[in-house]
Amino acid sequence: MLPDSQYSYPDLTRGSTGADLQEKRYKLVAVPYESFEIVVRLSEDNRFLGVAELRIKKDFLSPEQRVANTGVFDVDEFYRE
Repeated sequence: MLPDSQYSYPDLTRGSTGADLQEKRYKLVAVPYESFEIVVRLSEDNRFLGVAELRIKKDFLSPEQRVANTGVFDVDEFYRE
């Protein structure tokens, strides 16, 4: 055990891995574009810093195809007496 009088936490962590990293001062925003989703990095004052990633949307249906898939079924025809 190290005596407290000789060492402090900043002394022990100085030069350690990750000690010189700065905090993240940006935010990630997903922007839809056709069948992709572009994730951009923006500064705190909303300036463009770069593209973080590019995603492919998992839903490939067009709006017309989505509307067609939400049909209504008349179940009364199956329960005729």
